This record gives sequence, structure tokens and C-alpha cells, in this order.
Amino acid sequence: MIEVIYKEEKTQDEGEIRFRIPRNIRQIGIVYDSYRIYMEDYVYTFLGRLAKMQEEGEGNPPYLAVFAGETKWTEKAVYVFITGAVLAKEMEVSEEHIDFQESHWQNIHEQMEKYFPGLEITGWYFSRSGLPEEAPEVFVKAHLKYFGGEKVLMLLNPSEHEEAFYRFENNRLMKQNGYYIFYERNESMQAYMLDSNLFPQAEKTETIKDEAVRSFRKIIREKKKEIPEETEGNASVFSYAATACLVIAVLAVGTNLYQNYKDIQNMGSQVQETASSLVEQENQEVAARAVTAVPTPTPAPRISPEPTLLPTQTAAEILSDTEMTQETDSGNAYKEESDIRKAQRREALEAKETEQAERTEETSAGTPYVVRPGDTLYEISMEKYGNTDMVGQICQMNNISEEEMIYPGQIIVLP
Repeated sequence: MIEVIYKEEKTQDEGEIRFRIPRNIRQIGIVYDSYRIYMEDYVYTFLGRLAKMQEEGEGNPPYLAVFAGETKWTEKAVYVFITGAVLAKEMEVSEEHIDFQESHWQNIHEQMEKYFPGLEITGWYFSRSGLPEEAPEVFVKAHLKYFGGEKVLMLLNPSEHEEAFYRFENNRLMKQNGYYIFYERNESMQAYMLDSNLFPQAEKTETIKDEAVRSFRKIIREKKKEIPEETEGNASVFSYAATACLVIAVLAVGTNLYQNYKDIQNMGSQVQETASSLVEQENQEVAARAVTAVPTPTPAPRISPEPTLLPTQTAAEILSDTEMTQETDSGNAYKEESDIRKAQRREALEAKETEQAERTEETSAGTPYVVRPGDTLYEISMEKYGNTDMVGQICQMNNISEEEMIYPGQIIVLP
């Protein structure tokens, strides 16, 4: 499958028709100039999660969703933009039976008015096994009956993780060879996904795994138990969420700074221990060389009685004077050798300090970033670096994939 990423923004202008082509797009497969399908990334992520739920759940029925967006016609091409999707709830469907009731359409239109006002229905989605070149007859009948020939159908195979669009032409729903995924702020689709309660809450918040955050969550749970139900009901949900995000950010930054401080302390202790060891080793070598350098004195013949020590002169001082006289020649040679050893040890110590400093810098790499409403990985990369080239590195640092969603309040690390 061919994938091509574009960054430049384009404007389509033909006659009196003028509309904007999305700026950041990713091409999937081969797209013909006469018919182009553009799907927003959050819609693509939503459908992928529906397929994952169906794959992991035993006996789960297929999911059916309706697309919201716009269709633009020009003299040369047709442009289909899909910026939203709503799930057909309480609808029993299968690959052999697809039937919309009035209650189903009423629920779909209510959701579109709430989350995607002003947009029209541009097609529908169905999950099934296998992606044939022509859609089966049951899909053709449902497509013509409920959507019309100008709409599109997207089929997704949950087990193989493959998808394809189908367009009605020559009385058949023919498989298209490619389409585009574009990346823009899509707060409406984000709000719908959060309000749908289809995905586990743990997936939205379990991205920061450290003791500080876990402790904070424990405190919040305990405080929440102490608040009476009446008071809790009157609390502002948005104020609470904003405060929680701020505290999590402060805790994450504080934890990082504390870890760096501990690394610096450990480095200082290691340097001090290394220096002490080198000094002690050098002192031992000096003492050993001093012992070997002092020759055994030859006793002189006694001519007169043994002199008495002066009141201010001790035996140790007399011995010291004798040793200094005898060590003059050998001491100079040893001093030169000792200076060379000191220089070598000093170079080894400086190399170890440099290595510790580099290791400390590596542990502090990365900048925490709190995800804001409407953010996507591509939007963050464009805002911080001016392009989308850093998306792969951001995903690698946070151990996530480009297809995963990020949520307001989530903390990620930026390079």
C-alpha cells in the first residue's frame, strides 16, 4: 500500500467554486484525480477502535456508522470530505441483513445536529470479513435505498486490519484504489468520542506511570469519598479537570527534577570516593618507596662518649636530618615519577567526571507537554517544530503509535 505525506496547503478554484484542500494529508494507495476521498484522522481512529472492539469481543455484532462531511463537485473531479462519524445505536445488522428503521434515523440525525451541525451525510461504514472488488448485493441494495449513488461506503476487515472505500458506478459498488487521511483540529469528533462511552476510561489516562501520579490519584479518590454527594454534584467538572491536569504536570516536572538531583548527588559521591582512593593509593606508594630508599647506616667508630641530646632536639629529628641527607639523590628521581602518575590519575578522574555529566544530561532529556483540547500528534509537531517530521520521534519517546489518540490533560514527552 502506497503512503505519501503532503505538507503544503492547497486551494481548489474552478470557476465560481472555491474550497480549501487539507494541508497535512497522508495518501493511502493510488488516488485518481477525478474522484478523491478525504477522511479526518480522528474519524479514522474512531473506526479503527470499533474494529478492535469487534475483534477482541466474542460474538460482538458488526458495527455500522454514518459519515458526516461535505461533497464538492467541480468540472474535473469530485471531492468527498469526511470529518465526522456517528454510530447507529441499537441497530441489529449483519452481512446478510441491513435495515434502517425510523428510530435509527432519528437518533442519527440528533447526534449529527449535536456534534456536527451544518454537515451532510456523505456515506456509511460497515465492518466485515473480506474486501472484494465489488461489494455484495446486500450492500448495494442498502446503499441505494438509504444513501444514494453519490455517497461512499467504507468496509473494514477487523481480523486483517484492512479497509477500502467503495463508490457506486456502472450499477455496482466498486472498490477504490486509494484515499487520503488528513490531520486538523477536530474538536467535534473528539467530543463525540469522549461522550460515546464506547472505550474504557483507563485508555485515556494511563500514560504516566510513576509514583507521584499514582499518589496524586490516591489522594483524589480519598478526598472524593469525603465530599458529600450534594456538594459533589454542584462542583464544576471543568474546574476539577483543569486543576487535576495542572497538578499532574507539576508532579511530573518535579519528579524529573528530583531524579536529576539524585543523579548529580550520586555522581558527586562517586567522584569523591574515586579521589579518596587515588590519594590513599598514592600515599601508600610514597611510604613504600621511602622505606626502600633509606639505606642501613654504618656505625662510626666510637672516639668519645656518646653525645647527649640537646634539650630542644629529639631523636626523631636527628634521624630525620640523616635521612634527608641520604635521600637527596633518589628523592629527585622519585618526585619526577610521582608527578607523572599524578597527571595520569588526574586525567582519568576528569574523564570519569565528564562521563557522569553526560549520563546526567541523557537522563534529563525530553520536555513534558500537557495535551490541550483539539491537539493531535501532527498538530503538536507543527506547532513546536514547524512541520510533521517529528511525529515518529514523539511516538517513539512516548511508546505510542501514530494511530493512537491523545486526550486533553494527557502528559507526553517532546524531544
